[in-house]
Amino acid sequence: MYLIADGEVEIKLRHKHVRLGTGHFFGEISVLRRARRSATVTAVMPTRLLVLDAFDLHGLMDREPELAARIQEAARAKLGHALDEPDGDLASEELSGAPSE
Repeated sequence: MYLIADGEVEIKLRHKHVRLGTGHFFGEISVLRRARRSATVTAVMPTRLLVLDAFDLHGLMDREPELAARIQEAARAKLGHALDEPDGDLASEELSGAPSE
């Protein structure tokens, strides 16, 4: 999971490009589902990212139930359904609610 500490990234999907800036995060759904990402993310300006690998994210979520609930809610909001429901293209679903520029 990546948190944008400063800067801006562009996420390229097959039919859509989405930009995310400082304070946004991406990759949480693939970590929570233990799935491979299917999008390309490129920094469009100097960008600092904070990285939480799967082991650390799950450990943090185990220790901080309120944080875990917020991350899961953000993932549900992006997907439009619960994390354990079957779906189509992961990256397209993940970003369907992200702000476009």
